[in-house]
Amino acid sequence: MDRETLLRRVMAETGLQDEEVADKATRSVLIALTGVLSRDEAHDMASELPREFKNLVYAHLNEAGTAKPVNWGTLIGRVQTDLGVNREEAERITKGVFVALSDAISPGEIEDVLAELPYDLQRILREAEVKSFQ
Repeated sequence: MDRETLLRRVMAETGLQDEEVADKATRSVLIALTGVLSRDEAHDMASELPREFKNLVYAHLNEAGTAKPVNWGTLIGRVQTDLGVNREEAERITKGVFVALSDAISPGEIEDVLAELPYDLQRILREAEVKSFQ
């Protein structure tokens, strides 16, 4: 999947109307996820992303694994602060970006990413994924 296709998917899933805002949201969520994942898993996830986002994750690999332990509230707080939105909007954006990433990354890699997340994050992101396909 190329960058433009991924951003269109992010816009569709989040309700964001502007590609630049969708790009910023995608970057914010990817950086937050990179901090939660192990360095190897963040690298593996990045390898399947469009070049611009791959390079972003690679640039933050030194932060990989530094955010543990983390829960849904912590992850959302990071996105909320980064984007300057309220909590509800940060939750909607994070879920939507993750669903879009699920289309850009192979199912096996998504499972590997989810496997490294704490249970509450796994549960919420799996629910978001399921709801998007209903």
